[in-house]
Amino acid sequence: MADQAPLICRDIHKTFDQLEVLKGISLETRKGDVVSLIGSSGSGK
Repeated sequence: MADQAPLICRDIHKTFDQLEVLKGISLETRKGDVVSLIGSSGSGK
């Protein structure tokens, strides 16, 4: 279990009405990783 990823996200999709803003995003973190979401104010982070 020590080598397993604490967070795994696969093939994420997100739409707002007809606008697809995430298209097949995948993310895998490991212990000690630092991850941040960046974007302009009001962008739906």
